[in-house]
Amino acid sequence: MSTNPTTLKQAVEIISLLTTAVTNFRLYPQGSAITSNSIDRLLNALLMVLEKKDSIILAESEKAMLADGQPLPEETLKKAQVKTLIQLMLGLEIRSITIEKGLAKSEIIDLLDILSKKPSELQKHGGIRNILSAGNMPHILLDQKIYVALDKDRQIIAGIDIKDEEIIKFIMGDAPFSDADIQKIREMSRDPQWAANLFQAGLDNLMKRREDVPDIRLAETCTHMIHILNDITAPEHKDLISRSIAGSISGLDDKLLANLLTKNLEDILGAGLFDHIINSLDERKFERLMALLKSMAGPEEKEDGMPGKAEIESINRAYVLMLYSERRKNLQTGIIEKQAFERDRKEKHAAHIKDGISDILKGRDGALADRDVIRFLPGVVKNMFEKGRRDHAWLLIEKVAGGLLSDKSEVRAEVSAALSEIGEYFVSEKRQSEMLRLSEKMVNWIRNETSLTPAYRKICVQLQNLAQDLIRKYEINKCNRILEPFSLIYSGKIKKDQAIESLSGNILKNIASDEVLDILFKEFQTNEKDNRKPVIESLSMLGESPVPRLLDTLESSVDRSERLRIIRIISATGDPARPDLIRQIIKGGEWYYIRNLLAMLGKVGTEDDLKILQPFLGYRDFRVQFEALRSIHGIGGENAGKIMVSAITESDDRLNSRIVEMLGSMSYRAAVSPLLDLLKSKPLMSSKSRIDLEVNICIALGKMGAEEAVPDLAAILEQKSLLGLKSYSDRVKSAAGKALAMIKKQD
Repeated sequence: MSTNPTTLKQAVEIISLLTTAVTNFRLYPQGSAITSNSIDRLLNALLMVLEKKDSIILAESEKAMLADGQPLPEETLKKAQVKTLIQLMLGLEIRSITIEKGLAKSEIIDLLDILSKKPSELQKHGGIRNILSAGNMPHILLDQKIYVALDKDRQIIAGIDIKDEEIIKFIMGDAPFSDADIQKIREMSRDPQWAANLFQAGLDNLMKRREDVPDIRLAETCTHMIHILNDITAPEHKDLISRSIAGSISGLDDKLLANLLTKNLEDILGAGLFDHIINSLDERKFERLMALLKSMAGPEEKEDGMPGKAEIESINRAYVLMLYSERRKNLQTGIIEKQAFERDRKEKHAAHIKDGISDILKGRDGALADRDVIRFLPGVVKNMFEKGRRDHAWLLIEKVAGGLLSDKSEVRAEVSAALSEIGEYFVSEKRQSEMLRLSEKMVNWIRNETSLTPAYRKICVQLQNLAQDLIRKYEINKCNRILEPFSLIYSGKIKKDQAIESLSGNILKNIASDEVLDILFKEFQTNEKDNRKPVIESLSMLGESPVPRLLDTLESSVDRSERLRIIRIISATGDPARPDLIRQIIKGGEWYYIRNLLAMLGKVGTEDDLKILQPFLGYRDFRVQFEALRSIHGIGGENAGKIMVSAITESDDRLNSRIVEMLGSMSYRAAVSPLLDLLKSKPLMSSKSRIDLEVNICIALGKMGAEEAVPDLAAILEQKSLLGLKSYSDRVKSAAGKALAMIKKQD
């Protein structure tokens, strides 16, 4: 960007869009429309400028803003957006922001993430340098001074026949110039922008030699360049050039800059260059440079590379100039003011926290909505416990825990985060009784909370660890109060979203470690601690983890009571037990084991499992057949009725009698016609099982309100043979009469 009106407008636009995007990044979530729109607008503006140039450079110098090395006009610096960016860069100690071609949207997001943070937050991540080392912003450079590097064939000086590289060599002292050429250069230096670009080009060339040339030599060459510019620059432009040069070299590393400050710069370019440089330094760099200058002075005679007397005088001169400078006075004044401000802020903050806690204890409306107070609360509670004020601490915790029932999600989030920190304190101090008391509040919150916040995850893990500790101590009833909400959520009995349901399953799985299961199974089988009943509840709430062990025990158990207990546990486990049950059913086993598996699947299965049960209606053992039938009936649904009707033609009277009974209880109307056909298919001689079947058919038809069965039922009641050959027993006639009465009543 140059300072012509068009590109100046672009610079101000980019600064405005950048500060707006930073503000939105702080106030709104990343995915919000406001944040996304501001990011897109900034990216589009940058890409438009980068279509015509390789980079965009924004730099702060003495609380002013440089665009591509050129100071923005005074009236532009007064704009709110420009002032905001300057303050932002000063606060984060960023000297320059360089954006290059190839920029990606993800890099803009990373930049905004850095600029929106407080310095203390950046330090937690190792500072800006450490963040940049990740390499996520290859086309954005922070605090990296980019000097103007001109193309080989493009001239700094328009209209004269001297190449850029020749002019750069001249100001660096690497090549002589004729008086005529020097006069031409002097004429061009009337343009301050040209002179500033010339110095930056020379400095860029100088930095390329950094690894091969000692700092003291680099400083001498840089000083030579400054003297040349001083000679060729018109008096009225010297201060402007001085400020531009100061902005360029103030970003150099400490050692090189310290060497440069010893070169008597205070008398060059309007006698203000030294002050302009130190005024461009932040507080920390200023103090570092003073300390470095102080340490650079050595013996008065030059020996082993140490400075001689003349050099020591220059070093001391630079040190004294910094020591008594207005900049240092201002810094010291600023430190004093900052300390006073910080004391006042802390006092006001302490008073605010004290008043906020008082409001919480008094139960005042809105007290729990003060985020600052709630976030400070864990420290207050910790202090109370450490001073022996346990009752006061719990009174405060009880009041705060009431916020877990708030209808405002933000209040619940802040309160739960504070309580999770208190929980961490209890755990770290091995205050298990306190943690157990706190868990009562958290368990109810886990049951009802709908937002999966970081605090929700943290508290779940705290409860997980507490549950394991309680099992190790055989405090099973206390543990079960923790297991219950996780079990209800994981089994689907309390409806939550998939993420919370999955988290609950993981918590149960983690609790059910091999060590914990060993403890529970030993007590389940021996009742050594008289804890079998609560252990049964524990095993039924731990999800699928105990199921394989339970099934192994069931298969080998010769104790009927134990088998019944296992069936009860797995049935209570619910859906999580299904996969293991289905695997064992497919695997097979003795008839009594299969029967138990089918019985449990009937209690925990779904309609999808009917196809697993159906083949067992034809199993060789009636007891297994009947259990499969009961499970199909227990699961129910339209397909259950179809399966039972289809089984009638393949089953004997004994099983059919029970099938018909269940169809009647289901009022499965689609079975009316098949049941009538079965009733009419009466053999000449009826066994007891056949009579039982006919009785159940009549009653089932009555329950279904089957009006189409009335003629056949009436004929049975009147002892009229349907075919003139067969008659029905008195039990069947009585059942037919009851069926007719039921149909009539329903009609």
